[in-house]
Amino acid sequence: MATVGGSQTAFEVVVFTDAELQNILKSGKKMISEGMNQIADATLAKVVEESQKRPDGKSAVDQGFLHNSGNWQTKKEGEWNRRIISLVEHAVYVQEGTKPRTEMNPPPWGPIAAWAERHHLPPFPIWHSIAHKGTKANPFATRAIDWMKQQDLAGFLKGGLTNG
Repeated sequence: MATVGGSQTAFEVVVFTDAELQNILKSGKKMISEGMNQIADATLAKVVEESQKRPDGKSAVDQGFLHNSGNWQTKKEGEWNRRIISLVEHAVYVQEGTKPRTEMNPPPWGPIAAWAERHHLPPFPIWHSIAHKGTKANPFATRAIDWMKQQDLAGFLKGGLTNG
């Protein structure tokens, strides 16, 4: 309400028309969707970086399949979600580790023997250990996602991630 010459008059200002608001919402959705792509790409880069490390910080690179960004993809799922996908068959075993195996379902000999040979180790003791103990997880993707969750995502969308 404003007072003009002693009498009160109603004063209205239309900031945005309905059509203008619809356009603002559309461009906002597009900006957020593009931002989610940027966040997924940055997370993917961190996944690739973390795949090169063990939990103790030492190098975990064998043949380099996991830290080759060409072996990873991001996939849009719905308007806001993105999924990071590894094209490397053994990525899940590195991330989650493996449980001990049974005689009916032993670990594969070929990949273990090839790994042992590359590292100049006898394959049978390694195969036997994996069969009876499993393998320890190296949750590289979890570390990358945890890192992303600590970032200032609003700031990232405006101009880049903080170092973290």
